[in-house]
Amino acid sequence: MKIGIDLGGSHIAIGVVNNEGKILEKVEKRLMTQEKKYIKETIENYIIEHVKNLEKKYKITNIGIAIPGTVTQKEVIKSVNLKLENYKIVDNLNKYIKYPIKIRNDAKCAAIAENKLGCLRKYSRSIFLSLGTGIGGAVIIDNKLLDTGSMPRM
Repeated sequence: MKIGIDLGGSHIAIGVVNNEGKILEKVEKRLMTQEKKYIKETIENYIIEHVKNLEKKYKITNIGIAIPGTVTQKEVIKSVNLKLENYKIVDNLNKYIKYPIKIRNDAKCAAIAENKLGCLRKYSRSIFLSLGTGIGGAVIIDNKLLDTGSMPRM
């Protein structure tokens, strides 16, 4: 079982997903104005609490976190929606959670999920747009994410 976490500009959602992509359990929290002032603590406390609860019921193998903005494998470089910059979320969570944690841009996560399990699975090439608190997008070519992460930043 895997835990998928969606950090949005207005919410945090956590779900347990089986190998077929079926959501077995889900919890969600709306981010209130006061909580946004202490966003890192709010994010970490909510994730740690719910992962600890879920691991009592399920055999968890790893965790994936979808985050709006620019991210590396372990860090949020910048997320305008969440007002985060240079946030080492994986290192902070790994102090309390011992599962492998991967982070990726939320629109890219959504595009991959739709390509593998959703409405885009019939297509090997697609453009995915995400419209929410912010705007994001991704391109799938030959069922693979076009990832510009290795390109130099300007």
